[in-house]
Amino acid sequence: MVLACPAWAQTTLPTLSCQSPTSLLNTGIAQPVPPATSGTKLGLYAADPIWSQFQELTTTPLQPPSNAAAWTPARTAGTLASAWSTFADAQWLSPGFSSTTGELNQSSPGNWWPRPTPSPVPFYNHYRIQFNLAPEVPPSVVALDLEYMGDDSVVAAFVNGTQQLPFTPAGFTGGIHTNFNSGWVSGTNTLVFSTSDTGWAAGFLARAHLSGQAICSSSPISITKTADQTHYEPGQLATYTVTLTSLGLVDATGVSLADPIPAGLSNPVWACSATGSAVCPSPAGPMPQTFDMPGNSSLSFTLSGTVTGRATLDNIATLTPGTGGVCAATTGCTASVAPTYSPAPAPAPSNHAVPSLTPLSLTVLAAALGLLGWKRRRTL
Repeated sequence: MVLACPAWAQTTLPTLSCQSPTSLLNTGIAQPVPPATSGTKLGLYAADPIWSQFQELTTTPLQPPSNAAAWTPARTAGTLASAWSTFADAQWLSPGFSSTTGELNQSSPGNWWPRPTPSPVPFYNHYRIQFNLAPEVPPSVVALDLEYMGDDSVVAAFVNGTQQLPFTPAGFTGGIHTNFNSGWVSGTNTLVFSTSDTGWAAGFLARAHLSGQAICSSSPISITKTADQTHYEPGQLATYTVTLTSLGLVDATGVSLADPIPAGLSNPVWACSATGSAVCPSPAGPMPQTFDMPGNSSLSFTLSGTVTGRATLDNIATLTPGTGGVCAATTGCTASVAPTYSPAPAPAPSNHAVPSLTPLSLTVLAAALGLLGWKRRRTL
């Protein structure tokens, strides 16, 4: 039997980037207002803004329930069971049965809701979070390190409908943490935890395993390339800028940038500027260069030179993201520009004409050469 509940759809899906801490997904908190990264705890039996729940009374639970099931807003618990762990950054969610006194009470002794305890048929309570993934995040780097607890027990977890295996169940006296690092997709994602409940209290809690930990195992690094003009004349100064930006909280080491000098540029000069905790290599060029990219930082390299007008000004920069980095999905690993240029004029022809010899001149020249030869023989 499936308990009938009014249909509900999560109206506001949070957008998570690699700068989002996993704690944004903690249960029972109000979502923080940026730039804050942690929310405040909700009151008792308050609707969670991003978690929903769905309940079944069955021996064969859905694995998992579809997004079309009768999901309802998940709510914080009423009176807590004394065995439930408490935290400053998360609260338990619960289906919210009415007790014999009418209170939305989960475990106050003597106030069980009207059903057999233990129940001959188990309840399965499913808890769901949905979020959008920021477009620059490659789904392969999403890794949610979550601690979870359940009453009676968390028995399964599903990422976009795929059961996570291996999976360690967790009860209500201690938490287990698992790194959910597969099955994520671009755009909207769904994470569902299923709990079993054979009577008395029912609840679920999830929180970040480590405070301040990002949702990603690596930081996306974007690469952009610009030229200060789209067209150049010979003799003009051309300036190219390539910018690398870390879009995550994880530090990347051994990052490399290759940026060959365009064939049509002479007298090249390199410079570099940094933001955040990044440090420019010294000297800034020539390329390639290897350096580190701390989380939430950027490096900009500029190349200036004189346009010769005799070869291409096309320029392609290539990023190798190193350890702890990954090329941003929005830019990939390369960036290029292709300014046009006016060809330099061809060298002017010489004005010195070769003189022509008349027959008389040729006769005189032949006589002079003959006299020169006769004098050489006389001196030998």
